[in-house]
Amino acid sequence: MKLRAFVLALLVCFVLICPTALAAPAITGDLPGSVTIKYGETKTFTLTAEGTGLTYAWYLDGDMVQNSTKNSYTLIGSDLNKGLALSCVVKNEANESTQSGSCLILVEGYEPITITKHPSREGGLPGEGALYIAAATGFWAECNWEYKTKNDTDYQPISKLTQTFKDVKVSFSGLNGEKLSLKNITADMNNTYFRATFVGKNESKTTEAAVLVVRLAPPSIVSHPQNYSGDTSIPITLSVTASAPEGNLNYQWYAGSVNLHNSMTAIPGATASTYTIAAPQEGTRYYYCTVSVTVDGVVSETVLSNIATVTLTAASPAPTPVTTAESTPVPTTTPTPLPTPTPQPAPTVFGMPLWIVGAIAGGCLLIIAILIAVAVNNSKKRKRRKNRRRY
Repeated sequence: MKLRAFVLALLVCFVLICPTALAAPAITGDLPGSVTIKYGETKTFTLTAEGTGLTYAWYLDGDMVQNSTKNSYTLIGSDLNKGLALSCVVKNEANESTQSGSCLILVEGYEPITITKHPSREGGLPGEGALYIAAATGFWAECNWEYKTKNDTDYQPISKLTQTFKDVKVSFSGLNGEKLSLKNITADMNNTYFRATFVGKNESKTTEAAVLVVRLAPPSIVSHPQNYSGDTSIPITLSVTASAPEGNLNYQWYAGSVNLHNSMTAIPGATASTYTIAAPQEGTRYYYCTVSVTVDGVVSETVLSNIATVTLTAASPAPTPVTTAESTPVPTTTPTPLPTPTPQPAPTVFGMPLWIVGAIAGGCLLIIAILIAVAVNNSKKRKRRKNRRRY
C-alpha cells in the first residue's frame, strides 16, 4: 500500500513539474512588423518572454549581431544603407529556443554614395605641381587617396607617397580631403596613378584613377643641317647639334620631295646626330631631324630642325682612256744583225798622227806672231829717236 502511494506521488510530480521545465520560452511581447527610422537616429527594440535562464540573440537579415545578448537592441539609422529584417531568438536554460517575428526596418533620408567627379589627368614639368579633385554625394565621412606607380601592382595609401618620392610635397583640402595637391613633382613620378575612395558607415565608393604625366623641357638645337648643292659622285653627310641639361638625346631624320615638315617620312635607322646619303640621286630632296631628350624613362617634347635642301646633278662622265703603245701589243720581230766594220788605220803626215802635226803647226804660228810684234815695236822706237834728234 505504501509502495503504491509512493509511485502515485512520483507520477503527480512528473506531470506537474516536467512540462514547466522542458517547455520553450513563451514570447509575450513580440517585435512590430515594420519600423521606419530616420537616417542617423536611433531606435531601441525590446522583446519580452517567459521562462527561466533566458538568453537572447539578435539577427539582421539572418546574420547574428555580435554581443547582442539582452532582451533589447538599439539600432542606429546610419548603420544601415537599405531596409533590413530584424529578429531575435530566445533560449532557456534547457537550451529550448523560440524565435520572434521579423521586423522590417526602413531607413528614411538615407542617400547612397554617388561619385559625381572623378579626378582628371594632370601633367607638368619637374618641379611644378598637380591638383586632383574628386567629389561625391550621399552619406560619406572621409575621402582616402591612394596611388600606384608604374612599378606597382596594387594601390598604396597616399601617406607612403613621400617615402617613394622623397622630394614631393603632399597636402589635402576640401571638407574631408577630397582635393589632393602635389608640389615639386619629379620626372620619376611619370605614369603614377591616383584615385580616391569615399567611405561611409556601410559602404564605400572608389573613383576612376587619373594619371600624372611629367613632361620634360625639350632640348635646344644649336646648329641645323645645311643646304647642299653638288653632283652625285660622292656621299653627302648632314648633321645637327642639340643640347639638354640632362638625359639622353634622341634623333630621327626625315626626308621627302616637298619642302614641308609634315610631308616627309622617317628614314629607317637614321637615329644619330648625323645622316649620310650613301647613294645620292640626281634631283632635289629635303631633309630635317627631330630631337628629344629622355630622363628616367620620360621623353620630352620633340623639336624640329630647319629643313635642308640637297640639290644634286649627274656626275660628269669619266674620261675615255687613251690607248698607248704600252697597252697595245706590237708584234715582235727579230732585227737582222749588221756586219761588223773593219778597223781603219788613223791618218798620218810624215808618219806622225794628225794631232801631233797640228800641235807643231800651231806652235810655229805663235812664234811667228810674237816675232812680228817685236819687230813692229822696235821700228816705232827708232822713228821716235830720229824725230827727237831732228828737233
